[in-house]
Amino acid sequence: MTDATDIFAPIVKTSLAGQVEQKIRDYFTEHKLKIGDPIPKEVDLAEALGVSRNVVREALSHLKMLGLIQAKKRRGTIIAEPDLLGTFKKVLDPLFLGPESLKDLFELRIILEIGISELLFLRINNKDLISLGNIAIKEKQSLNDIERIYWDIEFHASLYKISGNEFLQHFQRILYPVFHYVYEQLKERDQKLRPNIASHFDLIDILRNGTSEEYRKAIYSHLTPHIDILQP
Repeated sequence: MTDATDIFAPIVKTSLAGQVEQKIRDYFTEHKLKIGDPIPKEVDLAEALGVSRNVVREALSHLKMLGLIQAKKRRGTIIAEPDLLGTFKKVLDPLFLGPESLKDLFELRIILEIGISELLFLRINNKDLISLGNIAIKEKQSLNDIERIYWDIEFHASLYKISGNEFLQHFQRILYPVFHYVYEQLKERDQKLRPNIASHFDLIDILRNGTSEEYRKAIYSHLTPHIDILQP
């Protein structure tokens, strides 16, 4: 006898406003609406979907919150380009994230650091190298951990800036709170920030004279102390 669980998919319980929101999203897709295109009026949507205007208003309100639509004077409501990182930033607070989420975000930061290697070699110039060198010197001359951590973050923020990718730069700034997760983990384990196998000065030297492949290996080595604390 066939098990009923093999035949039926679970019923997904969705509010009426949620169903209306999905219908409106489907409409956008089916009609291939683009950024700036107007959408039907609230009253027309309510009539077409057979629901009250309050339900439609609730669905549209959620779409506005996501940045998918926006109201324009004399144009009505139009399709908008969502601010993906802006929305992400609103919820990226360590107070509202568990240890596993913070760990995953920090792992993502490590992946990005290694992944921008090619962009760095395409876009770095002598002025950038001098700036990185000055930051590395200030970090070395730091009088305490707070100063040293500040310059460490500045160094890596500069790498994202040199990559020339605005999305990555903004994302890196959003991830600032996650940096503190790492240092808190070190404190809990009663560890000190041991010298990296590859220093910031080593990274600068490779950026000046080496290859992207050498840099990828060096940045992984540089991040090894942080990678270590991610291990169970």
